[in-house]
Amino acid sequence: MLPSTPPQVPGHFLLGSLFEFKQDPFKKLCEWHAEYGDCLSFKLAGRQYFMLSHPDYVEQILIHQKHNFGKINDARKPRGLASILGQGLVTSDGDLWRKQRQLIQPVFQRKNLSTLLPKMG
Repeated sequence: MLPSTPPQVPGHFLLGSLFEFKQDPFKKLCEWHAEYGDCLSFKLAGRQYFMLSHPDYVEQILIHQKHNFGKINDARKPRGLASILGQGLVTSDGDLWRKQRQLIQPVFQRKNLSTLLPKMG
């Protein structure tokens, strides 16, 4: 079950955590995860974001409550994470998502997972 109120990463009242996030987004997300756990929220330039990293939370969002959530996707006017991450697998939708998913699929074949698992843990 998703927490009703995830911990909020402290930040500037207008910019949130924008400056530290922009320096190294992946590193900052990893640090926040270590400090706040599998469900947290943070602000970037006035927008509220949530990071869910437990498989049960991801399943809840992607399968059981997918009708309540949507990706913000407009390549001409990127918003949300797309403005930082670009039009990748996480932020894209529709045909673009399917094309990217097909490109990355071979990496997740059973024969490759044994080499990936130590890096994921």
